Amino acid sequence: MKHAIAPVKNLRLLSQAGESLASRDIGVPGIGLICGNTGLGKTTAAAWYANHVHAVYVRALALWKPSAMLGAIMRELDAKPLQSCSAMMDFIIDKLALTGRPLFVDEADYLIGNKRLLESLRDLHDLSTMPLILIGMKDFRQRIMHREQLAGRISQWVEFKPADVEDARVLAETVCEVEVSDDLLAELHQKTGGSMRGLVVGLSRIESYAKKHALKRLGAADWNGRAFVLSGAPQTRIARVA
Repeated sequence: MKHAIAPVKNLRLLSQAGESLASRDIGVPGIGLICGNTGLGKTTAAAWYANHVHAVYVRALALWKPSAMLGAIMRELDAKPLQSCSAMMDFIIDKLALTGRPLFVDEADYLIGNKRLLESLRDLHDLSTMPLILIGMKDFRQRIMHREQLAGRISQWVEFKPADVEDARVLAETVCEVEVSDDLLAELHQKTGGSMRGLVVGLSRIESYAKKHALKRLGAADWNGRAFVLSGAPQTRIARVA
């Protein structure tokens, strides 16, 4: 499998939202939300885009307190955490404003119940004026709307959807080193429900089988109904989108 990012629809929507936040007019708030079910590629897409725009990217942890969150951001800024939260806030605000780097926070669901963490992120956004992108599960948008001061600053949001067959084809042509026929790809898509994680696992198994049998192209007849995931492993179940 090739180490490459497929330009599927979700990734394009994320890029468009990020560009809109970066180029927004003065006075327009710059917080964005990325949400969706597990397995749809949110983290992979966000990490790729954050790297593409040289953003500061951190992953929230369940045990985070303000000092831990700010310390994680400091380390991503290549700086050692300071002794006080106020000193770290000042440093991060100045650094973000000086470098023009947006801030991405993955697994942001962990922050919902902690007012101090959310308010600290709001302060970082307001005082640095740099975009803040929060990444969470499908219900993250509804849950964060109860935080009025933060919700009012959201100007972009993208809900990741299951991949369609066109996305599956783009993914296969981007990462697979063997050709996957349309009928086999359609079978894989149907079995995974459009889960990007499931598609990647399935394509990896297809490629391994093709290479083992010296095949450059694999179709549904060649695959002959084999499982796309390891025996006993749960299939990802995601609601189909018309």
